[in-house]
Amino acid sequence: MAEPAARLRAVIELLRAGRAGEAEAACRALLASNPRDPRALALLGNLLLARGALDEAAATLAAALHIDPQCVPALVEDANLALRQGDPRRALARMDAAVTRVAATPALLYLMAQAAIGCQLPDRARAALAQAQSLDPGEPDSGMALLRLSHWQNDHATAEATAVAVLRRQPHFGEAWRLLGESRQAAGQLAEALQAFAQGATQATEDIPLHEAWARALDAQGAPAVQRIAARERLLAIDPGAMRACELGLACWSANRLDQAASAFERALALDADCLPARWALFQYPREAVHQDSAAVDAFRAQWQSGLDAFAQRIGRGVADPPDALAAATLCSNFYYHYTTDAVLDGQRRYARVIEQLVRASLPEHAPMPPVADDGRVRVAVFSAHLFAHTITRLFGGMLRGLDRSRVRLAFFQHGGDATIRAELAAADDLIVSGQRDPASWAQAIRAFAPAVVLHTDLGMEPMAQCLAALRLAPTQAVLWGHPISTGFEHIDVFISSAAMETEGAADRYTEKLLLLPGLGTCFAAPSRTPRAPAELARRDPARVEYLFLQSVFKNLPLHDAVLARIAAALPAARFHLTPHADPAISARVRERLAGQLRRANLDPDRHLGIVRGLPPVEFLGLARAGDVNLDSIGWSGGNTTLEALWFDIPTVTLPGASMRTRHTAAMLEILELERLIATDIDDYVRIAVELGRSADLRTEIRALIAERKHRLYDDRRVIAALEDFCIDPQRALSAPAMVR
Repeated sequence: MAEPAARLRAVIELLRAGRAGEAEAACRALLASNPRDPRALALLGNLLLARGALDEAAATLAAALHIDPQCVPALVEDANLALRQGDPRRALARMDAAVTRVAATPALLYLMAQAAIGCQLPDRARAALAQAQSLDPGEPDSGMALLRLSHWQNDHATAEATAVAVLRRQPHFGEAWRLLGESRQAAGQLAEALQAFAQGATQATEDIPLHEAWARALDAQGAPAVQRIAARERLLAIDPGAMRACELGLACWSANRLDQAASAFERALALDADCLPARWALFQYPREAVHQDSAAVDAFRAQWQSGLDAFAQRIGRGVADPPDALAAATLCSNFYYHYTTDAVLDGQRRYARVIEQLVRASLPEHAPMPPVADDGRVRVAVFSAHLFAHTITRLFGGMLRGLDRSRVRLAFFQHGGDATIRAELAAADDLIVSGQRDPASWAQAIRAFAPAVVLHTDLGMEPMAQCLAALRLAPTQAVLWGHPISTGFEHIDVFISSAAMETEGAADRYTEKLLLLPGLGTCFAAPSRTPRAPAELARRDPARVEYLFLQSVFKNLPLHDAVLARIAAALPAARFHLTPHADPAISARVRERLAGQLRRANLDPDRHLGIVRGLPPVEFLGLARAGDVNLDSIGWSGGNTTLEALWFDIPTVTLPGASMRTRHTAAMLEILELERLIATDIDDYVRIAVELGRSADLRTEIRALIAERKHRLYDDRRVIAALEDFCIDPQRALSAPAMVR
């Protein structure tokens, strides 16, 4: 009969050959002839562990260690058993005993590190893994463990070196490529991070987490649209599913490829006819950012209304899949619809009921925490996705920054980054909570602050805010006029508007109680950047009259084309400058549409069209300073834009309607006592614009009046006091006599 050592080696060879059953039988035969062989018992324990027979393995290993407490194989296998049983302390003790008897190997050190991690001893784990890598650089088990731990501890240098060593031996290891890219990204090596993701994707072509990380990095770094869309297309190819198609749709939306987005959502529905996010998205956006004519505007409005009705009917009997419902609610807002009509109140009510049903299916209503006072100060939570260099911050930054912190404790909840919150808005002891969170996490964070008032800067521009508006997070919830439309939400109690912009009967246009702040309802700071004229206007042509239409593509509707053509027909010297969008393709579509209108009026587009593109802020201000006449948008007036333009004394023509959103510029002109620039209808709008264009003396006169009076529009401290009074005692503020001009 063979010696026991030879028989034991034979069992090990069977095990290495993958013949576990034969190995166990041979091991039991060996033990039948020598039941007190601790190494054979340890090997049997290993085999029992492999097939999940934990109780028998425990008894076998206990017998081995009773015979020889220092038997290294038994110590190692009992450490494995301890980890399986959730006892990392025993595992670590066994490994400490083992490595005092034999030289440490990468495998032993890896097991020791696993035990140390279980004992929440990350430094011990790191030391063991680093030693393992020094013995065998790039060994996958200890290498990946050290890579994960270094990445978690933000040790980017170790993560980089370890990933490179592992990938030298295992180039198809997708997780190593992903962690290498993420570590580089965290270290600020953005280009190198994208390079790692891209290189890894060629090696691990089917690794979904790697491709997800690459797509996220492209989004975060603002990569070109074609790259971001391609990343989502790759993910959809390797992981087909309705939600992947929705992600592709979102990528197309963010890149202003609306037709591609719609196709992606249609693909999602083809994959899953019950995908609520895709159904929700399809009716919310037009196929193109630039409506080519008024019929296209009407068609989109009809699409939105019928789409909302169909969606509401679909979920009318309840939401079958709450996560799917919440994914829909956080996907998009009804932003585009608002620009198609001034009659939105009924649509807003119906839309809000749907959002409330979607959100509450996943996030049941909870009573807000009782408000907490800080040394007598009232707590106010401000929520926004736009607390950076954005129109919202320019409109309301001054009033929020100016609130008396001895009376009010502010917390800013910023959905997204917080790079400029501190400098632009916050005082030293204000709470700032920022980042990418889901609605439940935001709701929890706001409730934990226990505010008396939740103040939204805007509702309708971004989907996360609308989700929170569906919940009761504080006794009083209000919205500023950053998006100047009634929200329709039952839990938004107050719409905070402008006394100068509202008219008699304004309360009938809101589902909320209407609070009117003095004047324009904003403490707007005068532009501080030094303007720089765009190259096209660096040298003025005295034969030209430079008309400006400074509004975004959302307000740039086809009806304006005919107005501009009428002005050009009456004044051949007229040249129009527009700033519709930063995306050259969208600006080109606006130019193409307007050129077509001019041609139909027998006018030369090359003569009458100047700048038609998005401009950086300093050139935007330079254009405002260089222009002769500013033309306000009809149907949705300029707010921030007009305030910036008027600082440079440019005569501005406007046509207000009944709603506040149409009256921003009219309110400013009334404050400036320049009612002569406020038109009564489109014919009057054209008449005023042409008169200003024809008369340089008239323009000079009006410029002088604006220069003399414009201080009335800026830094209105009354607004801060009024908002502060509302935060301190909302009911008292709402019961005061309404300030309506």
